[in-house]
Amino acid sequence: MALDVLVVGGGLMGASAAWRLSARGHRVTVLERFGPGHDRGSSHGTSRIFRLAYAEPSYTELALRALPLWRRLEEESGRPVLTLTGAVDHGPPEVLERLADVLAGAGRPGRRLSPGEVAERWPGLRADTAALYHPDAGRVHADDAVAALLDAAGRRGAEVRHGVRVTEIRRAGGGATVVTDTDEALVADAVVVAVGGWAPGPAADVVSGLPPLRVTQEQPVHFPVPDALEWPSFIHHPGAGLRLPGGVYGLGSVDGVKIGLHGAG
Repeated sequence: MALDVLVVGGGLMGASAAWRLSARGHRVTVLERFGPGHDRGSSHGTSRIFRLAYAEPSYTELALRALPLWRRLEEESGRPVLTLTGAVDHGPPEVLERLADVLAGAGRPGRRLSPGEVAERWPGLRADTAALYHPDAGRVHADDAVAALLDAAGRRGAEVRHGVRVTEIRRAGGGATVVTDTDEALVADAVVVAVGGWAPGPAADVVSGLPPLRVTQEQPVHFPVPDALEWPSFIHHPGAGLRLPGGVYGLGSVDGVKIGLHGAG
């Protein structure tokens, strides 16, 4: 049965939901507070890591399901979004063994490399211990991905409305009513709330039952490197001389080599 669905928030999560819901035949409207390509959320920029190597098999399973969907999105939107460069994981041997086991269990290739092999293949990288290379990884262009998702959702019949701020969401019978800052009331069978880092502020008053949320600013840096687009994605896991709890991640992008700390605030 086709449903009327309102998606509040047109970033990566909201745009993804709109695309897949539209593909399933539902009538979808996206309400995005800001304009196209804005930088007020967590979905802007040129680079995000795509990888299959996770210690949790369920994460690897989700990434494996996502991979063909990224390619389908590129076909539907006509926009290149995902570039596979491979990825290098570096850190304590037991961490790499776990990643290799998960990849093997999923039937995906992975190759162990010595520090010398890492330095020879990627002169900008150094490994103190062993490393694990897996080819089914790389980067997603974040801005282009959001645009492609909204475009693909529109092609499937979704309506995308920018500049619409939601002030209230309330249950109405078996569905819900969404009220905007212009006092427009929209009725739907279901509402998807995908407001990201705005959740503890405006959304806390809009959506009842949210658990306490703490939003942190994660500030990556970019280094200008001539061959940045040829770099693999990489993870330096805690241990092996690295005492940062969440480790360090990085990847090439059109803005240079991006480096960040995981969950450091």
